[in-house]
This record gives sequence, C-alpha cells and structure tokens, in this order.
Amino acid sequence: MRLNDEVQAVMWVSVHDKAKAEMVPGKPLYWDQIENIADIQLTNQDPNAGHVTLVGAPDGRWLVVFDFRYNAERVREVVAAAEEFLETAAFAAKEAYSRAFAENLFAAAELTARARLLLMPEPEMLTAKSHRFIAQKINMHARFGNVDRSFVKMHNELGASRGDARYVQGAVMFKPGEMNEMLSVVRSVLNVVKAETPKRFRTPE
Repeated sequence: MRLNDEVQAVMWVSVHDKAKAEMVPGKPLYWDQIENIADIQLTNQDPNAGHVTLVGAPDGRWLVVFDFRYNAERVREVVAAAEEFLETAAFAAKEAYSRAFAENLFAAAELTARARLLLMPEPEMLTAKSHRFIAQKINMHARFGNVDRSFVKMHNELGASRGDARYVQGAVMFKPGEMNEMLSVVRSVLNVVKAETPKRFRTPE
C-alpha cells in the first residue's frame, strides 16, 4: 500500500492543443491541460507487482487503473531464455539433428509454459523447478481453455519422449515438415506471452 508521494508511476495522457504548444521537457503538466488519461504504468521500482492505482482529480472524479498480472521482470527473463532454446531448436531442425531438436524444443516449450504461469498469482511458480509441477499446472490451464491446447499436447509429448532424445533410449524421428510446424506452435504461444507481459517504465539511473 502506497499513498500520494510514495507512489511512483507514469501516466500516459493526451493534452489539449494549447497545452501541446506550451509543453517543455521537465515542465509540470497540470490537470486542466490534460484531455484524457490512457493508462498508468508502474516503474521498475515495482518490477513484479500487480496493482490497483487510484488517482483523484481536482474536480472530484477518480480514475481507477488495475492490472493483476504479476512478475513482469521475471517473465521477461524466462521468455529470453525460451527464445534462446527456440533458436537452438530451429538450428537443429535445419541441420536435421532430431535429438537436439527435441531436447531444445522441450526446453523452449517448458520455459514458455512457465512464463505463462508466472503471469498469474500463483506463488508456487516462483520456486517451481520440477518438470512434473509445471506440466500439471499448464495442463490444468489448458483444460480451462486459458492456453493453446495444441501447444500443451506437444509439450506433454516432448516431455514424455525426452528419454528417447536426451538419453538415447529410443529412436527420434519426425515427419517431413513436422519440426517446422512444432517450432511455429511454440513461437506462437511465446509471442502471446510476450504481448501479455505488463510493461514497466524504466526510470533514469
């Protein structure tokens, strides 16, 4: 809970034409110059928090902005790791390295699932390390229709066949074009996660 001067956030506003002509960087902007408030964004002071922010205007009106998505900075870190594994899987697909493709695509899919789950208020995800826990959670959300079911099905299949790929416990084969299709599925969900990750305004150092 923060009050008045304790709050650090950035408002995205549109201003009246006259105010535009008078605007100077660093100069205060006053309520009577603001035409509309489009959004309120937290800063890197609160990199992983959800929020409800209330702003009272001098005329007695209140603006309420809320965003219950969590872990913005953590999600960005996990997404960056997922992209590394995804690009490695794409290289393996190009070279027809089926085992390396399967192992790296599983890593990319699991990290994508973890990033998706971190957006939700599930404290267990902050310390989750087991494949089974992440699989259980992402499958639950797939049943509710919150996640692309084809992505979750592929994640499950890759996880089940990891022994074949990683530990050479069986053959690993893909149909022509299948590897590219699988890459597209993961990339699509990863892009959704990136788009849904809340932004944080970076304050100057």
